[in-house]
Amino acid sequence: MPRPDQIRDRCYTCYRPRGGCFCDLIPRVENQTDVVILQHRRERFHAFNTARIVHKALVRSTLLVDHNKRLAEAAGRLPISNRSGILYPSPDARLLSDLKPEERPHQMFVIDGTWQQAKTLMRDIPMLQELPRFRLNPSEPSRYRIRREPTMTALSTVEATVQALQWLEPDTTGLQQLLAAFETMVDRQLAIPKPEQHWRKNLRRRGAPNPNVPKVLMGDTKRIVVAYGERAPLDLADTASSPNASTPPIFWNAKRLGTDQSLRMVIRNDEDFDENDYRYLNLTPDDFASAVSVTEFRKAWSQFIRADDSLVVYHSRTAQLLAEAGMDVPHCLTLKSVQWQGIRPAGTLEAILQQLGLQASEERTSRGDERLENAIRLVEYLRQANA
Repeated sequence: MPRPDQIRDRCYTCYRPRGGCFCDLIPRVENQTDVVILQHRRERFHAFNTARIVHKALVRSTLLVDHNKRLAEAAGRLPISNRSGILYPSPDARLLSDLKPEERPHQMFVIDGTWQQAKTLMRDIPMLQELPRFRLNPSEPSRYRIRREPTMTALSTVEATVQALQWLEPDTTGLQQLLAAFETMVDRQLAIPKPEQHWRKNLRRRGAPNPNVPKVLMGDTKRIVVAYGERAPLDLADTASSPNASTPPIFWNAKRLGTDQSLRMVIRNDEDFDENDYRYLNLTPDDFASAVSVTEFRKAWSQFIRADDSLVVYHSRTAQLLAEAGMDVPHCLTLKSVQWQGIRPAGTLEAILQQLGLQASEERTSRGDERLENAIRLVEYLRQANA
């Protein structure tokens, strides 16, 4: 437990340390559109969450945060306007920039959370599924350089809200100042020097560099197969009726270390992808034109994997894809559960690499190629550190 002198005084409006508080830069915006922000509970205390900035700035705004079930109950008690809508990219979403003045919503719901969290909120809050959907068409990448966005055109909550209001009420002043405050927060954080070592040291274990690294990683590299898979997205209606439904992989990428052997397959599925899905995966319709069937994937994987192999994945969801494709899961090591130096890492794979001082892959062949390369880099680091 930290000593009292180690606890930093914090501003509980922007949730930054007092020395980094930027609340004095956040303008008061007299917006006309009622903005309702539904925040996933895991975002509530994130130090760089921008929903707090939006709520503080906008005169007409509501911020709700809770577990999905209680959030659904709270949202159901809100006075819903006859001209309500939700900012949510989907195939049937209309571009806000295409709306005529008489078509513009008077109340806009905004989901604050990761893309996966947003999907669960849409699934668990029936009222949201009834609202007309609207989307943006960003002309440049997000300026949120602190947190990695899932696609090049994904925006933070503050950026998305500001852009939406600029289309809905172009005469409202203060929106650019709100973006300027956000950018100041980002610039100040990036200007803070990063310590050489991000993780605590276990002084009692100096005799061995990484005593908790599993022995399987220190064995024959030709028996280590690192893999990454992507799951097919489920339709909201399907997830609402069958929340535990299995979804086979749409992409599988694996490499046997110490060799040139690899298996990379795009797998056919019955889902209809929209532009955002392709952008998220960094794949194209042409990639799926040559996709194989699940049966062909099973056959290829069974020929690739050996009985004495160890499958290494970053997250257990990758291994679960094999089960959902109707296959046995081999002996599997999940990197996210590995502890070394007495510490279990937290965060995305890319964040872990950054904490270790490793360069994340800039490979953009596809999201799956990049994730596999990063997992291999983590495996190689662990092997070298414990050699």
